[in-house]
Amino acid sequence: MLGLEPMTREGHSVVPRLDDRKLFLKLAGTFDMKSELELHHYLQQVQIEARKLSVLELVIDVTEAYYLGSTCIKSFVTLTLGLQNGTAGMLLRVLTNPRLDWQGRAFSILARLAPNSVIIDKTA
Repeated sequence: MLGLEPMTREGHSVVPRLDDRKLFLKLAGTFDMKSELELHHYLQQVQIEARKLSVLELVIDVTEAYYLGSTCIKSFVTLTLGLQNGTAGMLLRVLTNPRLDWQGRAFSILARLAPNSVIIDKTA
C-alpha cells in the first residue's frame, strides 16, 4: 500500500500512484521558491517509500510542470543521488514535454549523474 498522499496546492500539485512495482509521480503547475522546501520534503518521502516498497521503477511525469526553479531541480538531484544508495536496480524515468525545451536540459543532469539508471523520455 502506498504511503504517499497527493500534494495539491494553489499553482502546483504532485500526485503519486503505485502500479505493481512502479511508482508514478505526476507533477503539474509551477514550482518556484515558495514550493521548494515542500517539494524537497515530499521527494525525501518518495525515496523512503520507494525503498520500503522495493519499487523497480520510479516514473516522474513533468509534462504538465510549466516551471521548476533551480532549487526544485536540485531536489531531484538529491533524490537521484539518494536512490543510488540502497536501491540497486531501480530505474528512474523522467517523462518530459518536448514543447518545453527547458525540461530536457534541466533533467539531463540526472542522466549524467546516473547514466545506468536514469532515462529521460520525451513524450509525444
